Amino acid sequence: MPDVIPKNVSWRSRLLSDAIALKSEALGDRRVEIIVDAREPVARIYQFAGTAIIAFLAAVVVTGFVGWFTAHRGLRTLRHVVSQAVGIRSPEDVSPIVLDGNAPREVRDVARALTGMLQRLQETLERMRAFTAGLAHELRSPLQNLIGETEVVLLSLRSPEEYRDVLRSNLEDLYDLTDAVDNLVTYCRTSEPTDVEPQAERFDLAGEAELRLAREQRVAGRKGVTLEFDAAGDTSLEADRESCLRVLRNLVANAIIWTPPGHGVLAFVEGREHDVRIIVEDDGPGVPDDLGDRIFEPFVTGQSQQGKRGGYGLGLAICRTVLDDHGGTLTYGRADSGGARFVATFPRRAAVAGGATAPA
Repeated sequence: MPDVIPKNVSWRSRLLSDAIALKSEALGDRRVEIIVDAREPVARIYQFAGTAIIAFLAAVVVTGFVGWFTAHRGLRTLRHVVSQAVGIRSPEDVSPIVLDGNAPREVRDVARALTGMLQRLQETLERMRAFTAGLAHELRSPLQNLIGETEVVLLSLRSPEEYRDVLRSNLEDLYDLTDAVDNLVTYCRTSEPTDVEPQAERFDLAGEAELRLAREQRVAGRKGVTLEFDAAGDTSLEADRESCLRVLRNLVANAIIWTPPGHGVLAFVEGREHDVRIIVEDDGPGVPDDLGDRIFEPFVTGQSQQGKRGGYGLGLAICRTVLDDHGGTLTYGRADSGGARFVATFPRRAAVAGGATAPA
């Protein structure tokens, strides 16, 4: 076996030939040495390691640059959001936060959420302002009437009948004051977001209406207005009793306010196959064209022909809310007499939020 192996022979071939030669030689005192040339695989290992290190360093650099660029871009957009938010100093300054189309999606989501929150806060503050203004607006007239009539009657001695008439008048004003407070409380309750479903129960709307309209009959009589009530068909409902009756009373009360003396108001409850309708018509001037659907907004009022306050305040806003909660509709139009005609339609079974129906 030669001591030196030619370099031009592959190490695998040399190793194989040496192994074959060993088999043919007699084993004795001879020492067998195997020489393997590993320079080529070692060089390849070093080459692979160097390439891997270079690729790793390049990936670290690229990743760092991409991370820096993304963070810088996101922080720049966030600074833009902060600058717009800082500029909002009052509810009147609330405006949508505007970002360019290149802003990261996450930052755009934050801007949309912040805009929605600011708009909800603005709506809440506006409702609070409207409530404060409406509170004074609704309570001022009954209180002034009570004070004025009491002061007049105390200027001189009166007969028992005159005192009795003043007390009756004050009692009616107190009823008006109670209705105003009830409407305000109802408005506050319906304005709050809640998942509470209407308390549905089965009752006869027409049968309840005649009793509940007794005070409206007295008010109409004092004004010289005729209030007629009629019903037809099956008027049974499965709904919130007090809410439905408040709709009827509010519509009738508004009609009485707008109807001049010597004319009449008609309230009609009609039972149909799938719903029950409340129809209220008056002989007043009708709904002003410049108001339109705004009459259903809280504290939106009209002016009567005599320059006095009209009846469009909280009543119609509460009616619209009640109908929406029950899955019904409230519409208005022109009556045959030229006055206003309101139609409130309740389904036989009250619908609740989410498309379900209220339990029996």
